Amino acid sequence: MSDTTSPSDSNDRCTRGRRRRLGFLGVAALIGAGLFAATAMASGPGAGFGPPWAHGPCAGDVTVEGVEKRMNKFADFVLDDIDATDAQRAEIEALISATAPEVVTHRTEGLALRDAFVEQLSAETVDAEALGELRAEAMVLVERGSNGHLDTLLAVSEILDAEQRQQLVENWQDWHR
Repeated sequence: MSDTTSPSDSNDRCTRGRRRRLGFLGVAALIGAGLFAATAMASGPGAGFGPPWAHGPCAGDVTVEGVEKRMNKFADFVLDDIDATDAQRAEIEALISATAPEVVTHRTEGLALRDAFVEQLSAETVDAEALGELRAEAMVLVERGSNGHLDTLLAVSEILDAEQRQQLVENWQDWHR
């Protein structure tokens, strides 16, 4: 019984496989972060962290058309840098059109939950059970949003080729330095 591979060969293959998996996960995470940023941008000014005056005037009612416009603007910015084809742009534009209503619904539900939290916390007595229920609703909303982002991420990763995804990762690394 002789083994034709040395332990170091096996370790090298494991390391290379681990690097490939981590590289793919890194690309996926960066694309997801970009889509998350696009969704946040689509929510309009005042939708981020901090006080409203730190983000410009409040957006008020966010429309599907407005969200779609902002998401397409971001997509054009990103796709210009990776030389996306017209066909890829059309597919991503269709994906944005399908996603924009979900973004608006998600934002609306999140604002309603925020208002409910404020109402509960400003009451004469705080109802711990009601706050717990609101928290559970918020967690369901977060999970649904996260799953939606992942689905969109996977759809975009199927539209772009490996070189474009790699260029996208490099661009994002440059933008965030």
